[in-house]
Amino acid sequence: MRLFYSFITVALLGCGSWLSAAAQQLDPGFAPSTLTAPGGGVFASLKQPDGKVLITGQLQLLNGQPSPRMARLNADGTPDGTFRSQAGSGPSANITALALQPDGKILLGGEYGVTGYNGAPVQNLIRLNADGSLDNSFSSGGTGWQSSIYSIAVQADGKILVGRVLQSTFNG
Repeated sequence: MRLFYSFITVALLGCGSWLSAAAQQLDPGFAPSTLTAPGGGVFASLKQPDGKVLITGQLQLLNGQPSPRMARLNADGTPDGTFRSQAGSGPSANITALALQPDGKILLGGEYGVTGYNGAPVQNLIRLNADGSLDNSFSSGGTGWQSSIYSIAVQADGKILVGRVLQSTFNG
């Protein structure tokens, strides 16, 4: 019986190394972008169903061009210029959480102090249209969040869950 278990263990270990080696193949069609993000790097990332990837952080440059604390990369790793043009100057402070709604709209959760997106007034919870423009129909309500947001989840019924620093008040 011990010989049987030894055989199974060796077989699984042999298959495991083969599987991990196969999973680590580089994609030759992926052209990674160069990020300049002093002091903090990337805070959050989110892969969209079309293969595009949203990234947020203390980004200053993306491939040598100014970046507004967030960017979207195409599936091949190149910057999505359409998203960049719609984002404009982007958020006024760091974005620390991302979530995607079923309709393709993007939720952003920011550090305390996010007061604008591309020049428009917002609170720490922001919703963008799929193209990166601000969704003006969305409001997180009241006087808003008096702390940083660190996680966002969208429930099946469409309600939004927000994880943040605990405070004694919300909307006063």
